[in-house]
Amino acid sequence: MRAYAKLRGPLLPCLLLPLLAAAPAHSPVTVAKAWVRLPAPGGHMAALYLEAANESDTPETVDAVTVSGVASAHVHETFTDPKGMTRMRAAHDVAIPAHQTLSLSPGGFHVMLHGLSTLKPGQTVQGSLRLKSGLTVPFTATTRSAAD
Repeated sequence: MRAYAKLRGPLLPCLLLPLLAAAPAHSPVTVAKAWVRLPAPGGHMAALYLEAANESDTPETVDAVTVSGVASAHVHETFTDPKGMTRMRAAHDVAIPAHQTLSLSPGGFHVMLHGLSTLKPGQTVQGSLRLKSGLTVPFTATTRSAAD
């Protein structure tokens, strides 16, 4: 028993170190105001909007977005072409600058959702942003009708 008591003191920090290393750290990126605009009746695509705030000293980059109940989710950007037509294109490597907030909003960056399950206004869906740094930031989004 004495041998155990002598070893327990110095070994305890060594035994706890792997547990502490595995503990999730507070993410410097947070998501707020997430919502999904559902398609008009008969439509098959929806749009996700949110705000992603980066409180760190290091810029982050959105690598992928996942949303429950959706076949695929892709970041897009709305832009005006040289003829004055509003268009949409896929956006890659969307940055969240250090100490700033990326706003995904109507008329700008947004996430197109394809292959929707049956969602109704007022429901919630779970999602996550995967960042190139390896961080995954979970969020909950509320669904709204196309008219909202």
